[in-house]
Amino acid sequence: EIKALVVEVLEVNPEQVRLDGSLDQIMQIDSVALLEVLVTLERRYGVGLTEEDLKQVTQLGDVVGLIRKKMEAKAQNPEPPQTS
Repeated sequence: EIKALVVEVLEVNPEQVRLDGSLDQIMQIDSVALLEVLVTLERRYGVGLTEEDLKQVTQLGDVVGLIRKKMEAKAQNPEPPQTS
């Protein structure tokens, strides 16, 4: 699903996007396009990605693992409902 989202956002050929490929080689994108992908992932999965998180990822597979980790942490520690 994350691969499909990357393909859609960047408008690239699906064969270019592999989980074991480096982000730079897979996408050959600039920082603005990478930011667009990350914002889309944050919105889609309801998680926040910090600059430190992003320093840890070098492959698309790392991004998948990071999103899963963030989603699990969020499920274990849900935010209290906001009151008006």
